[in-house]
Amino acid sequence: MPLVRVALVHYRTPTLLARAVAAYAREAPDVPLEVVDPGGPADDGQDGMGDAMGDGVADALAPHPHATWRAVANVGYAAVVNDVLRRAVAHDGASDDDLLLVANADAWPHPGTLAALLAPFHDPRVALSGPLLRTPDGALEPLGLPYRVLQRRVVGGPHAATEATWLSGALLVVRTVAAADAGGMDEALRFGNEDLEWGVRLRRRGWRLRLVGAEATHVGGASTPPEGRFLVEGLRGGLVTTRRFLGPVAAGGHRAAVAAWAAARAATAPAAQRPAWRAALRMLARGRLGASPFGATLDAPADGFPAAWPPTDAPRDPTPHATVVEAP
Repeated sequence: MPLVRVALVHYRTPTLLARAVAAYAREAPDVPLEVVDPGGPADDGQDGMGDAMGDGVADALAPHPHATWRAVANVGYAAVVNDVLRRAVAHDGASDDDLLLVANADAWPHPGTLAALLAPFHDPRVALSGPLLRTPDGALEPLGLPYRVLQRRVVGGPHAATEATWLSGALLVVRTVAAADAGGMDEALRFGNEDLEWGVRLRRRGWRLRLVGAEATHVGGASTPPEGRFLVEGLRGGLVTTRRFLGPVAAGGHRAAVAAWAAARAATAPAAQRPAWRAALRMLARGRLGASPFGATLDAPADGFPAAWPPTDAPRDPTPHATVVEAP
């Protein structure tokens, strides 16, 4: 199965980008590699999108013979992934055999991992594959208890594979025709849980997801600012996904658990963090999951956040925005 291109989403971490590009230069030197960058320093004054590389990016790209760079608006990871998918379909078509690798720039495959990630796609119903992610110190990346069970099933075997409900968006191989069928990531989820929601939705369309034992390193959080809006958006995305797919009982239990946690943190967290936790409590009390704490881009908060957020007239649910992946 051909890997038609590699896309790395980079946000102001050129040292980590260099590690990733070097890994792909070693593992896939003949596959076009595009760095998609919502963090460029130049601003055109209209959409917050830069058109110049940041310091160190050109040097980071140098090891790969087919590396290019492109700036995009910083509106969310899902929007960037969907843009990459659309462009891949426009350039290469949506053949059953075309595969695209998309990853954060703070994640890179170990030797032999790409071959192991491509192997599951001999099954025509496999939509996504993902590696066993480890932190830089070698520990399994903490992605929750259910995911830890899946990780343990493939530890120690680079060619081991298991069926997964979802896969971390840090590094994924995607069958482009599956994305064309089920749609891309939901852009209404601005930061966090877009990979979870996508995985569940793909499975409900009849597609399969495979976690393999071959490993990759993921630094994680390298470019995430310590701002309360990122915390609140993560909580919101999880609640939205539960509500969409697991029914009212599970959604109610999840909501109660998050409310209890937020109430405790609003009272005990460091003072600088408490306004965000109080905003999360208001979101739950008002039932306004349709409001994101981000403004037009991830660089700015929504109007009124955190003290006067969410607005009382915000939607109770976000309108699903799972972009259809087709050639523009």
